[in-house]
Amino acid sequence: MKNTFSPFAQIGLFMIVIAMTGASSSAQFTIKIPKIPKMIKEKPQTPQSEDATPSPSSPSSSANTVSARASEIRGGAIISGAKVYFSTTPFSTSSAGAKSTFTSQEFIYGRLELNQSISEAFGLGKMPKRDYYYVRYKVFIGDEELGIGPNTGNPLYLSKDDVSKNFLNFDVLPDPNNVNTVLAVVDELWNYKFNASLVSEHTVRSTFPHNGSYPIRVVLFQPNFDDYGEIKFDSDPLPYTAGQFTFQYAASDWNAMNANQKKASENAETARNKRDTRKSLPDTWGKTKAPADPKLSAARITAMLNNYASQWGRAYLGRFAWDSYPLPIWNIQKDNIGLPSYRYAPHVWAIYKDNKDGMCYYGSHSIREDYSGAGTYGQAYLNTMGDRTYIDCAAVK
Repeated sequence: MKNTFSPFAQIGLFMIVIAMTGASSSAQFTIKIPKIPKMIKEKPQTPQSEDATPSPSSPSSSANTVSARASEIRGGAIISGAKVYFSTTPFSTSSAGAKSTFTSQEFIYGRLELNQSISEAFGLGKMPKRDYYYVRYKVFIGDEELGIGPNTGNPLYLSKDDVSKNFLNFDVLPDPNNVNTVLAVVDELWNYKFNASLVSEHTVRSTFPHNGSYPIRVVLFQPNFDDYGEIKFDSDPLPYTAGQFTFQYAASDWNAMNANQKKASENAETARNKRDTRKSLPDTWGKTKAPADPKLSAARITAMLNNYASQWGRAYLGRFAWDSYPLPIWNIQKDNIGLPSYRYAPHVWAIYKDNKDGMCYYGSHSIREDYSGAGTYGQAYLNTMGDRTYIDCAAVK
């Protein structure tokens, strides 16, 4: 009697045969097990086949909208109705001029269009009340695995006005003289700010190992938030949108690309500093009485500040103030076996002007004396400056 087994029963049948190997020799069975087909891993499709066909209502037939395969991004839930476009020049009020192929000699800008506000699309309403918002930004190059999570990508700065709009213009590989996007390493957009780019000098060889065409996917997404405004680390998919373009890379363009990216980073930092510049000194400036120690006289502190400034390409502007110090004037720091290492005085705040960009700022220094032995200490010196804060040069009188 001939028996036919479905492919889904093959594994179970194999287990039956194994179980029967211990049965009596008087009851032998000869069963032919169908060969299980070899699984073939599908290769990524080419950029041309991944592009979605623009709908008749698309502003431009050449616009690179969210691709069909973009919905396959692991850990994400695609935002309905979202479209992403790319161009060699910054977008304004529409996606006009969009294209889907770029060379490594061109600058690249992006535009997100939604049928709802950014806040609604990315669930920003559950974020805590704040002075700024963000969505996360991630670039995937070549055959890099597509996956997002609450800690992947970099926060992209959004103002309160931005999140109420149904579009967002952003940088991908910007002209250093036209930088608009601010990214960060963590959710502290006052710190670690930098411009958008595709690759760094440390990763260019591994990212673009040879000349050729590379698919580039740009993903904008956001973690989910609980009712208290905290990020949720669970299996719920994250709202996202994505766009793709083809990048025709030539290694001969890398030096120019790298120079542009470094200049863009410097310009982005200068723009950030100007935006964050204070218009006046803090009300507490100069309210603390100077320590009564000849080693900390105004003349000695001024000399130290001038010397420090000259070493770092700065000009000391002749203004310093003491921080409050409830502790004694000098406090001893000991090592792990209890011996003195150095002693430190109250922090001193000083105002400088950068010789390169001409911007003014103030910061704090601790003053130290290293232990010399036998109860004595060496010459006082300034430790590295911290708490840099930019201030309008006109406010420094």
